[in-house]
Amino acid sequence: MLRTAAVVAPHVSPSVLPQVVAQSALLELSALELEERVAEELEENPALELDHETLPPLDYMPAPRIRRSAVSYDSSDSYDIWTNLADGYTLKDDLKQQFRAQNGHGDYSVAELLIEAINEDGYLTISVDEAAEQLAVDYRLVERTLQAIQKLSPHGLGARDLCECLRLQLGALDPRHIPDGVEAIIDNMAYLTSRSSVGGSHTASVEELRSLTKLSGPQIQRALDFIRKRLFPYPGRAFQCSWTGAGKANQYVYPDVILSLAHGDRITISVPQSERLAMRVNAAYRRLDDDLRSNSVRTRDESLKEARRLVRTARQFIDNLKRRYRTMYKVMAAIVEEQEQFIVKGPAYLHPLSKKEIAADLGYHEATICRATKDKYVLMPDGRLEEIDIFFDDALPAKSMIRRLVNSEDKSAPLSDRWRGAR
Repeated sequence: MLRTAAVVAPHVSPSVLPQVVAQSALLELSALELEERVAEELEENPALELDHETLPPLDYMPAPRIRRSAVSYDSSDSYDIWTNLADGYTLKDDLKQQFRAQNGHGDYSVAELLIEAINEDGYLTISVDEAAEQLAVDYRLVERTLQAIQKLSPHGLGARDLCECLRLQLGALDPRHIPDGVEAIIDNMAYLTSRSSVGGSHTASVEELRSLTKLSGPQIQRALDFIRKRLFPYPGRAFQCSWTGAGKANQYVYPDVILSLAHGDRITISVPQSERLAMRVNAAYRRLDDDLRSNSVRTRDESLKEARRLVRTARQFIDNLKRRYRTMYKVMAAIVEEQEQFIVKGPAYLHPLSKKEIAADLGYHEATICRATKDKYVLMPDGRLEEIDIFFDDALPAKSMIRRLVNSEDKSAPLSDRWRGAR
């Protein structure tokens, strides 16, 4: 995780204005724009290089860049995290993103192996023992990681058989809405699948189920109807069906900040590009510059002058990058402190907050907060990718309430916007 550090206040003298302009320009860039800016700087300045031998692949796959009204925010079970995703974004990509967001201290290598072993239907095709042997780790670690994956959306993924798949889905539902006998029938699902899938005809096995479960005929029928309507034997296919035909012309965004839930529901903050785009001065250029400075050498050699200029430029660019990361972290830390309940519990808990208040808390100019949040995205603990500006949307709780009312209204007698007060 990125550590906080003191950030120079934006009020500076005109003599260092170009430096401040450069810092502000970097802060205002989106994550993808910053990637492009770094690539340009690496190409132009041989004294600058990455800390890594090669640029690591992006950890998070793109989601469509859609200016959504916050009314679309819905923390209910019906929230479709993959709605409108563009072609090329797969179920496995989404599971990796969700796992990283929800398991700040999870073992990513184990999770990646297990997720890669999930087939198109959503079932795990490798045993816990096989995974443990491949990675040379304790099988209990693999089992814990699998349990974490099975809590991701859509529910039912990572199961090893149909019974486990349906049980995982059942565990995500309100038990008050589950008819008697559903669990007992799922435990005996082999009898149902001997003839057809869950959605087929099972009249031939009803008597056997009555004998095994001690349920009445009507109870069995209600349970079977519930299973057919509410549970799905192929959860992996649900992901694919949701975004078939999504537009290919969308632009994409990556998270600038990632929020995760650590032990005890403590929210942790990370700025992924602070590690991905970590930079340094090339060793040869650095030694040359150090030698010239330590010996107080004044040279007329243009090549040496150019080398020193490149080193200064590289160091300044690195410093500006670090200031961007620190500022992003501190701004998000201040937002999290104010909106923790919203992050954990949902839109009803968002309270009014302005960028001016955040600026006052941090001792920044309001324009700095605007730059740090403009076109920036945050990956929430539940895997949603949201614009950071959602934290400043005072109308979000009301919009969410209206959405819930509309979704729960009786379609045969919809709510009216006509005033029905006292006359």
